Amino acid sequence: LYAAWRPKDFLMKGASLDLTAGRFTMDVGSRRLVARSGFRNILSSFDGVRGVWTTAGGGKVTGFYTAPVRREPSDVQSALDNEVALNETAEETRFGGLAFEVRLPIDAVGEAYLFDFDEDDASDAATRNRDLSSFGLRLKRAPKSSRFDFDLEYARQTGSVRATANPADVADLDHDASMIHAEAGYTFDTAWAPRLSLHYDFASGDTSPADLSSERFDPLFGDRGFEFGPTSIWGVIFRSNLDSPGLRLELKPDKANELMGMVRQVKLDSPTDI
Repeated sequence: LYAAWRPKDFLMKGASLDLTAGRFTMDVGSRRLVARSGFRNILSSFDGVRGVWTTAGGGKVTGFYTAPVRREPSDVQSALDNEVALNETAEETRFGGLAFEVRLPIDAVGEAYLFDFDEDDASDAATRNRDLSSFGLRLKRAPKSSRFDFDLEYARQTGSVRATANPADVADLDHDASMIHAEAGYTFDTAWAPRLSLHYDFASGDTSPADLSSERFDPLFGDRGFEFGPTSIWGVIFRSNLDSPGLRLELKPDKANELMGMVRQVKLDSPTDI
């Protein structure tokens, strides 16, 4: 349940505002860190406020301040017994951010963002007490017939985190991690509009489990299905401790159907990350 206000010509001619308050899902930027999943049946939702201001020239500013929603019931036995419970607000956790998008020459788009995530233990839910700031840049050019396209993104995380969610674990680890996505493709002007693209995904892993630092990249609330395949309940590949190049072929037989095949090598950035 949410309330929305969506005025036109807000602050300038041709600009629009989408202001939402309540419980909602959201996509931000590339969707690699904040996304409404397009495949799984359990969605990441938030309680709070969000504003999206869009200009006539294609610029966009997104700001939000929320508390994530906990999925209930969260224990295995309740799930096996098919018990039903309302999802609760994670009262001790806050997630906010700002994202900017601008149009650039050669039909490209530039993005910059900053997300802040801060969680503490609740009386009935232990956490890793993550206090993370994620900031990043992205440059993209959307696929189009008979031309090259690209998608380049870099994100860095700093802050602190604990190794486990055990309440007895009170040691804060210094967190410093990074993520890279690099993609270049070409769409052919033939039947089925084939697009061939090269991909490279990197997300740092923790180099040593024994020191007082953490380098494992936290994907926050991002989606992975659109990049690593709709893996259903398995979720084998995710954006953490990852070093993975790949080659993808996409086909569109008609407006209602798409085909995609990909060959990807998957390695750990840090084999010692447990």
